[in-house]
Amino acid sequence: MSKSFSIVAGGAIAVLVLLGVGDAVVAYRAGTQFQTRLESLNGQSLGNPALRLANVQVDRGWFQSRATAQLRFTTPGAGVISMPLTFQTTQGLTLRGSAMLVDMEMGLPDNPAVAALLGAVHDPKPVSARVAVNLAGQPTHIEVSIAPMNSSSTTKTAIPVNVAWGGGNEVMDVDGYFSPQGGSMRGTVSLLPWSVRVAQAAFSLYMGPVTGTFQESGRPGNLHGSFAMTIGKSGFAMAGGGRDVVIEHLSMQADAAARQPGDATPGNPSGLQGGESGFRNLNFIANLSKPSAGTIAMTGNAKFIVTPEALQAQSSGKLQEFQASLLKNAQVQLQVRVTRALLAKLPAPQLDQMESAGYLRVDGLDEVVDVAVKDGAISLNGHPVASRP
Repeated sequence: MSKSFSIVAGGAIAVLVLLGVGDAVVAYRAGTQFQTRLESLNGQSLGNPALRLANVQVDRGWFQSRATAQLRFTTPGAGVISMPLTFQTTQGLTLRGSAMLVDMEMGLPDNPAVAALLGAVHDPKPVSARVAVNLAGQPTHIEVSIAPMNSSSTTKTAIPVNVAWGGGNEVMDVDGYFSPQGGSMRGTVSLLPWSVRVAQAAFSLYMGPVTGTFQESGRPGNLHGSFAMTIGKSGFAMAGGGRDVVIEHLSMQADAAARQPGDATPGNPSGLQGGESGFRNLNFIANLSKPSAGTIAMTGNAKFIVTPEALQAQSSGKLQEFQASLLKNAQVQLQVRVTRALLAKLPAPQLDQMESAGYLRVDGLDEVVDVAVKDGAISLNGHPVASRP
């Protein structure tokens, strides 16, 4: 009996030892993958030429690793804005099916103006994220959090302004989406209300809570999917209340697809050419209570093409050239429907003129316009209002 017990006990101990060895091997491999992949991104573009990672430093351990880096964002107006990143990993098989958890925090940028704004979150790490990584080195679960902010400042004319936001988070479940062969991803977005208030001018701009869901198939540079979102009570108010706008509820959903310029990876899940993006089956509706009760609704499809020339114009700050290129290559078919009572503050002759010209048509209690964009020309209800330059 004692001999049998010894054998069983010895077997149990052997299993524990083997599990420990296996965990250590996985932990070591995960740490090595983390170091290799992070260092390979040093100096590289992160899917956008204006966004790069720099100064990567990794301190790899067996079961834990640490790293620091700089996230550099090049803007036409403010130059290069650099934000510090810190990483902390936990490595091993004991992480609920993951081989590694990566915690990342983003600090305040080196640009004084931007840092002052983000400093209003009263948190030196305004953005944080956690990523679960599997044995193949691919993310399986991502959580991103943005801290609340509350900023009181004054304008150049000494007018007090308050900006407040409750923060937000995004949660994503990933299945091979970031791998070379692609996969899928789905997630949720939740943003708490924000507001801008100018007490001296009795002015406020506010937006209610935002909730959204999305799903994508393919990979970041070549994808198709769908999204849906809702926004709670939003609007703006001014002294006297005569020009207040209150949107009680807003919802939007659509199918979407995109393919980055120059994408040449195998397969084409988006079904588009390089540089194309667009949406189909758009369904947008906003229910208003001010300036009067009514709705604004929009349905339709759109496709946009960003050419290499357009990208060059954008990066050079030539916004007019960029916008002209977008218009030239856009294909849009939308119907916009607005409750006529919402247009009551427009001068009656102006409204009548637009109806007489055919740019608006009356349908019951609504004003309706079919918007079309093709070959750089815009038409409303079939009547041209702009032509290609």
